[in-house]
Amino acid sequence: MSALNANIGEYRLVDFIGAGGMGEVYRGVHIRLGREIAVKILTQLEEPFVQRFQNEVRIQASLRHPAIAEYYGLHEFEGRPCLLMELVDGETLAERIRAGGPMTAGSACAILRQVAEAVGYVHAQGIVHRDLKANNIKINSAGRVKLLDFGIARSTRSNRLTRVGMMIGTLENLAPEQIGGGEGDARSDIWALGVLLYEMVTGRPPFWSESMVDLYGKIRDAEYTPAAALNPAVPAGLEQVIAGCLRKKPAQRFQSAAELIAALDGVPRTLPVVPPAPTGTIRPPWDTGRRRLTIGGVVLAVLALAGLALYWGRSGGEDPEKRTSISAGGGRQADALKSITVDTLDGTAEVYQGGRLVGATPYRFQAAMGERVDLELRRAGCRNQPVRFDVTERSTYSYTLEPE
Repeated sequence: MSALNANIGEYRLVDFIGAGGMGEVYRGVHIRLGREIAVKILTQLEEPFVQRFQNEVRIQASLRHPAIAEYYGLHEFEGRPCLLMELVDGETLAERIRAGGPMTAGSACAILRQVAEAVGYVHAQGIVHRDLKANNIKINSAGRVKLLDFGIARSTRSNRLTRVGMMIGTLENLAPEQIGGGEGDARSDIWALGVLLYEMVTGRPPFWSESMVDLYGKIRDAEYTPAAALNPAVPAGLEQVIAGCLRKKPAQRFQSAAELIAALDGVPRTLPVVPPAPTGTIRPPWDTGRRRLTIGGVVLAVLALAGLALYWGRSGGEDPEKRTSISAGGGRQADALKSITVDTLDGTAEVYQGGRLVGATPYRFQAAMGERVDLELRRAGCRNQPVRFDVTERSTYSYTLEPE
């Protein structure tokens, strides 16, 4: 579906931001006041998705914290519910890590402290986020953190939406007790905060493997390379904080966000970071996207636990400048074209145009302002994801593919 230029209440949708497993997100502008917001429209109308979306709305509406995107209201568009919320400028934490590599201890601690404060507030409301990851954290132009996406959060005041024995979340960030099919609790979020801290200071996740079976084993055994082995500038105190989050048994981890914050405040933050090795245009294998386990993806997880090794493709290091331009205006000057990136948040996908394979995500091309882009993302075991938008000032479009 495309809702561009549609009116949602007093807001006109002027730009497409991205798509996820349940819906699409647009930038909306108030018709009279010019205020900008984000509008999330539910596109999957099957009952489980509707219930989960309603749960997200209830949770988002109940939260008031400076580090959490603010709830503005609920509307309807063509029979589909729409969540109106604060539009956060800036970049995601994932984008910052990808562009700059490992952070200094001071920068990482400052960012994680803000996230932990928001998580502590969320826990105090009886809510477990369950999907804390770098793509769900934005850093605005003032350097302040915003926690996003409560789509799979669980509240003690909401009906249970995930059956016992089902896993849900982003695989590389799940705690051992969640891998085993347990629900997890606030200490599972503490584990995910440890994954974030490790990723910030090393530039890579602590748990990663091309084999899902191997990845399950590493998480189950809490087996990871010490951060200082990848970045010698990581101080011992910060290594201890990471270890305090990534202990196999929940009872041995930090028991609250407040405990984690107290440990962070004791870490020296002045040591410089060791520059990461240059990677050119080739994405490291752990940066091909995270595997999100949703209701439809549980079958894949069960197969993995039974011993089926699944492998994710890589982008192959293709030079983005050599990729086919989608623009038909071959005679236009280069400065009249805009660089566009189409990416996937949950693994690499092949990109097709007019039924022809033209590359893989992250797929970069140039197009003229106002030009219509019409692509399709494909991956074995997933539904094909249409990509259709008119080129605006936005340069990156991110999608999540749903399992078949």
